[in-house]
This record gives sequence, C-alpha cells and structure tokens, in this order.
Amino acid sequence: GLLQQVYSFGAMCGDDFSGDENVLLLPRRLSGAFNALALRLSQVKSQQREALLESFVGPRLHVLFGAAASQVLGDMNALRDHGFQPELRVVTQGYYIPTVMNYHVDRALSRIICCYNGQATEFLNNEDAEHQNPDRATGAFWAKAGAAPQNFQLGDIWRHKGVPLNCSGEIDMRAAMAAAFIHRAPKMRLLSVPRLMVVGEVTAQPLI
Repeated sequence: GLLQQVYSFGAMCGDDFSGDENVLLLPRRLSGAFNALALRLSQVKSQQREALLESFVGPRLHVLFGAAASQVLGDMNALRDHGFQPELRVVTQGYYIPTVMNYHVDRALSRIICCYNGQATEFLNNEDAEHQNPDRATGAFWAKAGAAPQNFQLGDIWRHKGVPLNCSGEIDMRAAMAAAFIHRAPKMRLLSVPRLMVVGEVTAQPLI
C-alpha cells in the first residue's frame, strides 16, 4: 500500500486518489471499552446491534459501554453523511473465510474500514506481492520472499482503492497489481473477544 495521510473525515471520504497512493489514512487514537463492547454486541443478532449501541449513548452514557458506543455510532453517522453505507461487523473466528484471510483486493472502487479492537488489517506494498494464480482473475496474492507485512493501528480509519469486476465478472489483475490496495484480515488467535469493525461502501451522493 502507498498511504497518504489526511487530517479530516471529510478529506478521507471526499478527496480523489490523485496520484500513486491507494490509501487515504486518517490516523486516530481512540479511548473506550471496545473489547467489552464487541463482546456485548456479539451476544445479539446483527440487525439489533445498532439499536443496542444507541441505547448505550442516550439519554445518558452507559458507564462501561458509552464512550466506545458513541465513537462507533459517530463514525457510522459520519459515513452516511458522506455518501457511504456503513456496516457494523462483529468478527468472530467463525466469520472468517479464505478469501479475506489471504492477501486480496476488494471488488469495489473504494471502501472505508476502521478496526476498534483486536488486531488491525495487514497490508503489503504492491511491489511486495505476487498473484497466486496467474491464469485466473481471483484477486488472491502471496507476499514475496522477504516482504514485510504492515499493519494499521487500532482506531485508524482509512479509505482504500479496490478494483471493479470487468465485463466477464473477473478482476482486472493488471489494474490490481498497479493500483489496488492489497490486504488481508489478521490471523485469528484463540481469543475470547471478537473484532469490532465498521466498513463503509459507496452508495449515494454525500449529504454534506
């Protein structure tokens, strides 16, 4: 990945990728009981989770969950304001599938991600990656020998380039190798706490 640091949520969401960079990064250091919040959210169905977050915020902040819930809700609402549809993910070991555990590119023009706890997303510089299946447009990559994977920090929020599918329903590997962000979910350890994430997809014109 080639990162460009930005200094506001609006710049991350609204700025174009103007050069060789494939990530717009807004570094953040957050405070809150995100491990406890992730564990609590994992105990309810996915369609109930945002309402549960809202219950921790108003009319008074929940003593344990309030600060973390307020941060997550604030990020989700900010994404909506800028034309992204946020998805709240509570990621357990059972969620993982090989396509996200391997280095890959996203099948979208761009995507926004924040990891609040656990381990943050791992990524490679494009020159440190090679395609796993040269004869197939799967979007899966290996790290070259000696390549050093990099990590975001917890609380960082970023927008990265993907690659839309071509007319045959396959990834344009030439475009992926040249420009798209090559990344993977971190290897899961035997932990009792899920990873709490928000993922934003482009869906509409921004409201602001």
